[in-house]
Amino acid sequence: MRKQLVHAQDYTSLGMPGSRGFSASCIRAGNYVYITGQTAFTLDGELVGVGDPAAQARQAMENIKLLIEKAGGTLSDIVKLTVYVTDRAYRATAYPVIRGYFPDVWPCGTGFVIKGLARQELLVEIDAWGFIDDESTRKRLIRARDVSDLGVPGRTGVVAQCIRAGNLVYLQGQVGWTLDGGLVGAGDVAAQARQAMENITTLMEMAGGSVADDIVRAIFAVPEREYRRTAYPVIYSYFGGPVPAGTGLVVEGLATQELLVEVDSWGFIDSPTAKKRHVRTHDLAPAGMPGGQGRAIQATRAGNWVFVQGQVGWTLDSEIVGIGDAAAQARQAMENIKTLMEMAGGSIADVVRIVVYVTDREVRHAAYPVIQEYVGDLWPCGSGIVVKGLARPELLVEIDAYGFIDDPE
Repeated sequence: MRKQLVHAQDYTSLGMPGSRGFSASCIRAGNYVYITGQTAFTLDGELVGVGDPAAQARQAMENIKLLIEKAGGTLSDIVKLTVYVTDRAYRATAYPVIRGYFPDVWPCGTGFVIKGLARQELLVEIDAWGFIDDESTRKRLIRARDVSDLGVPGRTGVVAQCIRAGNLVYLQGQVGWTLDGGLVGAGDVAAQARQAMENITTLMEMAGGSVADDIVRAIFAVPEREYRRTAYPVIYSYFGGPVPAGTGLVVEGLATQELLVEVDSWGFIDSPTAKKRHVRTHDLAPAGMPGGQGRAIQATRAGNWVFVQGQVGWTLDSEIVGIGDAAAQARQAMENIKTLMEMAGGSIADVVRIVVYVTDREVRHAAYPVIQEYVGDLWPCGSGIVVKGLARPELLVEIDAYGFIDDPE
């Protein structure tokens, strides 16, 4: 499998702090399709729907539809959606619009209420992953359910909870609901974390894998940093060894007020021709993160894929650098990503998706030019999200990177 650029866009004119030059809007790598987080900007750079979350969601979905078609697929090939809104109330109007594009089954999804997007006018961003079937590899819906009874603003109809596509397993973000929709652990962060992990355990087993062996990437989101102290030990107990490459976010909120933790994860199940290996691990204790314990994987090579732990202003041995200096933190994060990609057998040029989390929109002015130095003339597919906080208050920027290393010619 080899990757190819499907579409690129010049971001210079979009007025996003720190952004300039060209960014990949869509990359196809074998059967897999990566799409940059889409907003109220058309693919020609026109801003539409100011003040109207429904109109912005519609424009984002129109962009996704065009991009997946350029890649050779259709909307039915979207397997994962992450929807960011800057106010939970926006879900009530944005989500029915998105549902209109997936009338039968909504793809595996996650929804976060976040502090902001690249520009203040942006209210909704939709991040999409696709998988296009061929004669030898077809995606398979593992489990779905109707969520109309959950009382989630804007959510109705059938939603995929797990899709297997080749070696990859895409999972719906899991919270304190059972797989059939009953809320567990009202007001109890640890109980909700346990329920989320029980769900992931069940879904991975249904897909033919396991949590301990086959989860390769996870995002842990809580609305308060202190919730990490009780949620993370519970989550970590399910892995039995090093924690998968992960990112910890403090967000404004989850789908409903009652939800206190969400675990968004990806699995990779080995086959005779594609196996995973840990590239590097480290001890979490020196980092001093609430709830952090044991060892964590900093990068996993899984077939052509490289899953990299979210990188911040720490060295790979957890020495903090650049306190109060967003540019220095971004540089350290990118140095770490560069090193890990090389250890995995690739280079920074093999990063196909990058998500930049900042704690204030103004941080972009300092961080993005530094990141640009590393990615060069073409920014990978990605998203830029303003969050309430990261693992420690000193951290101003975190960078998620996903790599894809081509097969030899």
